[in-house]
Amino acid sequence: MVELGANTSGNALEDQDVTLQLPGYEIGDKLGEGGMATVYQGRQLSLSRTVAIKLLNPHMLEHEQVREAFDRESLIIARLNHPNIIQVIDRGVTEDQQPFFVMEYINGVDLAMMMREGELPTPRKLEICLQIAKALAYAHKNGVVHRDIKPGNVIVGDELHVKVLDFGIAQFFRDTSSLKQSQDSEVMGTLAYMAPEVSRSLGLATTASDIYSLGVILFEMLTGRLPEGRKLPPSHYASGLAPELDQLIMACLSRDPAKRPARAELVCDRLLELLHGSHLDVEQAQRAKASVDKKSFALLDVLRESPYSAVYLFAERSSQRRLVVKKANGQHPGFRIGQRLAGLEHPNLVKVHGVSKSDRAFITVMDYLPGGSLQERLLRPFDVDDFLRVGRQVCAGLSYAHRHQIVHGNLRASNVLFDEQGNVKLADFGWPSHYQDKQPAGLREAIERSREGGELKRNWYQLPDEPETEALDIYACGILFYQMLVGELPRWRGGRLQMGRAFKRLPESLQKLLQQMLAQDPEQRPQKISQVRSVLDEFTDAMPTQVWNPRSLISPRPAAKPEDEKKKLLLFLLLVLLFAVMLNMGAIVLFESGAGPLQDWFREVFDSLVGK
Repeated sequence: MVELGANTSGNALEDQDVTLQLPGYEIGDKLGEGGMATVYQGRQLSLSRTVAIKLLNPHMLEHEQVREAFDRESLIIARLNHPNIIQVIDRGVTEDQQPFFVMEYINGVDLAMMMREGELPTPRKLEICLQIAKALAYAHKNGVVHRDIKPGNVIVGDELHVKVLDFGIAQFFRDTSSLKQSQDSEVMGTLAYMAPEVSRSLGLATTASDIYSLGVILFEMLTGRLPEGRKLPPSHYASGLAPELDQLIMACLSRDPAKRPARAELVCDRLLELLHGSHLDVEQAQRAKASVDKKSFALLDVLRESPYSAVYLFAERSSQRRLVVKKANGQHPGFRIGQRLAGLEHPNLVKVHGVSKSDRAFITVMDYLPGGSLQERLLRPFDVDDFLRVGRQVCAGLSYAHRHQIVHGNLRASNVLFDEQGNVKLADFGWPSHYQDKQPAGLREAIERSREGGELKRNWYQLPDEPETEALDIYACGILFYQMLVGELPRWRGGRLQMGRAFKRLPESLQKLLQQMLAQDPEQRPQKISQVRSVLDEFTDAMPTQVWNPRSLISPRPAAKPEDEKKKLLLFLLLVLLFAVMLNMGAIVLFESGAGPLQDWFREVFDSLVGK
């Protein structure tokens, strides 16, 4: 964190309202100002690169909940790492207690200006919205709701590459009980993009609210106007739009959140179908189509490309089933394992439909998993119950593979995938890690330094020179479990696992299991993954029964507000008082109603209490 002080070095910016001093940064021109924040251009001195510095305006700090929200959540926002989300480099608090973010600087224009100043063909508009949807899908998996998706928060750079700004900023700094006059223009300015439920209360914002806002952007980009009142489909204002596009946008704009697309991934899928690969670079598309039979498959997207492999998304023309085609350049050891996996099926393994190889490449075709990977869900630690559901399924998939003499050899968070229902599917058996211990020296250094900014990347999921056995899979599984439960990679000192506060807060049985799985000596680890599964099963059986919502892994959990707890306590006290009054009145009526068995019994009790 950057810390600020009057005696630190650094350039100062003197404006009407603020004197800002950030050590390690030069402060430049003001780039923009809104009701919530002011943005300045700056330069990070250590790397000599241009950055953007966003400083929250002083009047936003009058609400205690705002500061608490910033302290609680800003680290999560800073850890968001996606090609279509602006990267937060640093954060801090000025000596005047004003929070700020340091972000990467994008040379581009916001989408609002682009829509005002130029006209794009429909495929390019859909390409922009597809990138926004991908950013939302990633954030939503980690429980982060944007709450203020609008053209002004979307930057379009070179070659129409999109970056979404201010994830979480709207939540932190606008969720207050009252807003000053200087904020009113900001709130009113974004009402057109707010979902109906959010316009009533920001506390009602969910992932569905972001999808509504995306629908408004889609509508506006295609028609040049905002949807108003009783909404007519975009094709009413713009000719030549596909009926499927009308249906998608109107579903996003439904007033009922339950009728909108359930996840941002579904919006991505529909947009990919409508684009038919037209958003891809020509050379990219040619390389992808060379991998398969063009008559049988239609290219939808390039999921990843690197010097050594590529991952493509295709649709089978006859069935419209989504399939992933993964291609490795050069000789590849995964062909034999892929052949064996193509004949196996298990609920926790990705279905492999076929493999092929030549002197130049190895190709595998497998099911597409719309739920993304575990890597995308590791911004915060898992609850123990959520961990157990995922961990037991990982063990079940590995155990099945091991019984068929198949070792994964490269288990990591990026190849633990999820289907639409949130079930775990393991992928990439037999695919090498492509880290420095798996590549010829010259090639590996060129690849890894290009990917890691000049430093070789360590393979955290393997120990150096350990053979690919079941014990290696168990060690890698231990790394995964540690990440899920603690929220970071494990650390060792002198060969001993370091146990910080988060680790020590875990139940003792899970602490012991992790220590065994992460033993440096393979002989000290559990010898079978089924033993790990048994420990997790026993722990699950000992936990209280809970009703599980499958969406819990991807939906944010709203925290109880202090004022709500006070209201509940006040209501309870009122009920107690009412009960006491009614009891007192009942006693009076009994005493005044004359003789009878019940009255005589009450008198005897009363006399005994007062000592008569």
